[in-house]
Amino acid sequence: DEDDDEEDDIDDDDDDEYEDIDDDDDDDNGDNDSTWVLYKDDDCEDQDNQLTYHHTESQELKDLDWKDLPNFIHNIDYHHLNSHERKRARFENQTLLSIRRKTIAANAIVRLPYKGSSVYICSQNSFQQKVDDYMIRTGAYKLIHQLNGVNQNASKKCLIDIVERVEIKLHNLLRSKSMGKRQYLAMTIDRSSLRLNYLYFVPETHKEEIPVRPIMVCNDGPTIAIARYITPLLWSIFDRATNCIRFSNGAIDVVHVIER
Repeated sequence: DEDDDEEDDIDDDDDDEYEDIDDDDDDDNGDNDSTWVLYKDDDCEDQDNQLTYHHTESQELKDLDWKDLPNFIHNIDYHHLNSHERKRARFENQTLLSIRRKTIAANAIVRLPYKGSSVYICSQNSFQQKVDDYMIRTGAYKLIHQLNGVNQNASKKCLIDIVERVEIKLHNLLRSKSMGKRQYLAMTIDRSSLRLNYLYFVPETHKEEIPVRPIMVCNDGPTIAIARYITPLLWSIFDRATNCIRFSNGAIDVVHVIER
């Protein structure tokens, strides 16, 4: 068993300091949502009052597939850690492998929540139903259905179309002298790392019934250079218009202030 081999590799220190996660399945129910807290949440009251909140992930975990976790853990370098930190790291890695083993057996998935540091686990069917309900209720992301299934080339065609439209628009703005060469070069698409934006959903465990929130990842998308160039300019306008006020009524108050 791949997981067992990995656990043997990381358990070469005799440490009873940390108790491994319970693998007993007496109370397990694959259909029930659950939140397993590995670290204590830092519940800051100001967090919910901020204008925006950005879901983040560490660089090491970017694009890491759940099925690749054993290999990822096997290749972790512990040499820069002291003895206590190595014990803690190995315990946490064993916990992750145990969670992975249990979720596979229960046909469940693991998601980091939109806020907090807990780990949300629920059945794949339950989570997919939440996603489907969101898309039906909002009518958003209809193109996703065209990119799945039998239409294998749809995403490639979509990316080509977006790139073409962006490049034509930038070229027209440059030719009409609506922007300068420096601005044009700053917003030009980098084809060496280009890929279509992709969508995934994360649970909002701080809300009742735990709805899902869409996250659009566009770090290598065709419009990311434009976004990176104009974002500080827009924030500068926003700061001057609002004097960096914190709003209690969210986007509605922001619009009213900027209109004034």
